[in-house]
Amino acid sequence: ENSTDSLVIEVLCSSLNGVSAEVSFSIVEDTTATAAKVGELFTYYTTTGKDTLSFDNKTTSQYIIVKPIDNEEFGGDKKFTLQLKDAKGANLGASNTITIAVVDNEHPLAAILGSYTASGTTYNGPSTWDVTIAKDEKDLNTVWFTNLPAASIALGIDGRPIYGVVNEDKTEILIPVHQQIATSSNYPYVAVDGADGEEGEEDIPEGGNLVATIGADGTITVQNWMIVNAYTDEGGTSLAGYFGYVEKGAVLTKK
Repeated sequence: ENSTDSLVIEVLCSSLNGVSAEVSFSIVEDTTATAAKVGELFTYYTTTGKDTLSFDNKTTSQYIIVKPIDNEEFGGDKKFTLQLKDAKGANLGASNTITIAVVDNEHPLAAILGSYTASGTTYNGPSTWDVTIAKDEKDLNTVWFTNLPAASIALGIDGRPIYGVVNEDKTEILIPVHQQIATSSNYPYVAVDGADGEEGEEDIPEGGNLVATIGADGTITVQNWMIVNAYTDEGGTSLAGYFGYVEKGAVLTKK
């Protein structure tokens, strides 16, 4: 929900051949808990101010504008479906409905979520790369990191997200080690492992965590070495070696 941003939906009518046409639209009734209610979370209007859209040879596009309402309280993401109906002078195409999500910007972790520039020392030396942090769809304390270890980009592997759990004070994120971030043709399990010590000599055992601290300025600092390890078995128990690493102290700065 952000009341300053609107969604513009184009309704296109093609192949009129000199014939005028019109179509109505409505919000599909939805009584589920995830339904966004008009007047509560959004409003909508057309560029003509009418609920019926008219078309002719000169006007082949009309627009429906959806404007969210920021209710300043967290209720989770909601959705609604807009449907075209009662066409006259034209046939409705297969794409006569659209489902729109109203994303709740009052999520308790909203300050943490988003796009970041990461900087740190990798096996290639000082490096910067992009990281995203996304919410979990069910757990309000869980976030998902994409491309947290730079090795997932440098090696061209598929970079699955890994999760972390934010503490109550929102000052720390615990990221379980040994999460799978990729597969490759030779290694069915590629994982993010961790280590401590000045040279990364102390492995963090499975069941342990990487620790990322959240500063007062919003920067996130990973306090451990991040090791991208390759395993020869699907269970991730037989270590072949490492693909790369990021030394402790990598910093994520929000864009």
